[in-house]
Amino acid sequence: MAEQIIEQIGIQPILKCLNEPKTSLKRITVNCINQIVKHNDELARRVVSNNEKLLNTLDNCLFQTEDILLRRQTLVCLANIAKHKRTLAEKGIEQVEFSRLIPILHENDMIVKVNPGYH
Repeated sequence: MAEQIIEQIGIQPILKCLNEPKTSLKRITVNCINQIVKHNDELARRVVSNNEKLLNTLDNCLFQTEDILLRRQTLVCLANIAKHKRTLAEKGIEQVEFSRLIPILHENDMIVKVNPGYH
């Protein structure tokens, strides 16, 4: 189903929702992206390569919000992008300020603490 979404609809309509101000919509969007990229490296590559700003936008979702659910989902999504191939992981490190992930290990929320080392 994830592949059909990418082929028939494309990822752009989904990614537009990340720019909406409502946090609940961002949560749903990040979860949707996560559900697509977790399947295989080809889907993850297509999602990341089709939108240069995706990783930067996910970085913003992670560091410019106090919403724990959005932070959790963003970390899982980043982990699922990076888990497939080294090149995707390296691209993630280039786009997301990796040094900013370290303080997340000191979060009070145990799920947010665990997700940077998800895979």
